[in-house]
Amino acid sequence: MPIDILHERSVIHREKAALIDQAQLSLRKAQLKANQDTQIALNNVQKSDMDTIASWRQLEAAFSAWQIAHLRAQAIPDDAIEKDLKKTYLLYQAAINYSYSQELLAKNIIHAENFEGKLSANKLIDKEQSETSNIQLENIQNNNVNSALNSLKHNWKKVVQAALYLGHKPIKTISNRSAKIYGWYTWNAADFIREWHNNEKFLYQTRRVELSFTPSQMQTIMELHKLPGLANFLEKAKDMGITVNWLIGEPDLVTANGRRKLMQWLPAIYALGFDGVDLDVERSQLPKNKQNIWKSGIIKTIAVIHSETGRPITLTINYKEFKNKNLINQLIGAGLSNAAIMIYISNPNRVKQIVIPILQKYSNLSISIVQSIEPGLPAVESLYPQGQSAAMTHWQNLSRSLNAFPNFDGIDIQSWEDFYKAKP
Repeated sequence: MPIDILHERSVIHREKAALIDQAQLSLRKAQLKANQDTQIALNNVQKSDMDTIASWRQLEAAFSAWQIAHLRAQAIPDDAIEKDLKKTYLLYQAAINYSYSQELLAKNIIHAENFEGKLSANKLIDKEQSETSNIQLENIQNNNVNSALNSLKHNWKKVVQAALYLGHKPIKTISNRSAKIYGWYTWNAADFIREWHNNEKFLYQTRRVELSFTPSQMQTIMELHKLPGLANFLEKAKDMGITVNWLIGEPDLVTANGRRKLMQWLPAIYALGFDGVDLDVERSQLPKNKQNIWKSGIIKTIAVIHSETGRPITLTINYKEFKNKNLINQLIGAGLSNAAIMIYISNPNRVKQIVIPILQKYSNLSISIVQSIEPGLPAVESLYPQGQSAAMTHWQNLSRSLNAFPNFDGIDIQSWEDFYKAKP
C-alpha cells in the first residue's frame, strides 16, 4: 500500500480516536452533571420531607393550642376570648404553611423522579452510578417520604375547617357544655345502629360514641367496605356534632402481629368516616406472663397509628397507671390524643379526689372519665343498681363539677348495652 495512503488512514484513525475521546469526555461530563443534579434533587426531597413533617407538627401544635384556648374561652369568657382569636389566627397560618410545604414536597419528588428516569433511560451511563442514584431515590420514597405522606393522610383540612367553624360559633357557657357530656362504649355495632336513636336523652346528650364490631361484622367491612346502616349513622352523628371512634379491645394489639393486623384494618375504618380510634387494651387483659410487654407494646402501637394516620387516638386506661408519670409522658409523646380513665367507683367525691390531680398534672392531655353501669359488678363500682335516671343524674353532677378544667372531656359509660338493661 502506498505510503501516502497509509499516512492518510493513520490521520483519519487519529481524528476518529480524538473524536471518540472527546465524545467519551462529554458523556462523562454529562453523567457527572446528571448525577449532581439528581443528588441535589434527592437532597431537596429530603429537606422538603423534613420541612413537611415539621410544618405538620406545627399545625398539630397550633390546633392543640387552639383547642385549649377555645375551651378556656368557654369556661372563662372575658379575657380568654382574645386568646382564642389569636390561637385561631395562628391555626390559619400553620395550615397555610403546611399547605405550602406539601406542595413543595410534591414538586421535589416529581423533580427527583424526573432526573432518576433520565438517568435510567441512558443506557450508556455508568451502571454502578445509575443503580446508586436509583437506590437512593427508592430509599427516600419508601422510607422518609412515604412515611411522611402516610402520616399526613389525615385530612388536615377537616381538622382546620372544623376548628375555624367552631371558632365562629357563640362561646358556650359551662352549663351548656354540661348538657352534652356522654360517651358510650358499645360492643355490637349492628344492634347499636338499629336502636341508638330511640332514646331522646341519649340522642341529645351524647358527645361521642366508641363503636366496636363483632368478628363477623369486621369481616363484612373488610370484604364489602360497608355495613348496613353504618354510613347513615355516621352521617347523622357528624351533623349532630357527635364524635365516632372505632373501639377495639383485642389484647394482642400490643404485639407486633397485632399492630400489623391493626394497620390492615385502619384504612377501611377511616374510609367509612370514623373520627379516630379507641384502644381498650388494659394490662390486666394480657396473660400474667405477658403483662410485662404491655407498656412498651402500647407505646409502639400508638406511635405506629400516629405516624401512619395522624388521626386522634384514645386509650382506655386504668387510673392507677397514672402513678407512672414516665409512662403517661411517653404515651403523650407517642401521639396519644385522649385518655379515657377507668374509675369504676360510684362515690363521686372519691372519683374527684382521683381525677382532679390528674387533670391538673396533664393539662395538655384531653381526659374523660369512664364509669361503669355493668350488672356484674358490685354497687361500689357500678351504677347499675341505681338505674338509668339516677345514674344520669350522678354523671351530670360529676361532669358539672369538673367542667372548669379545660382538658376535661366528659363521662364515658361502659356500656351502652348495659345501660339499657338497667331499670329506668
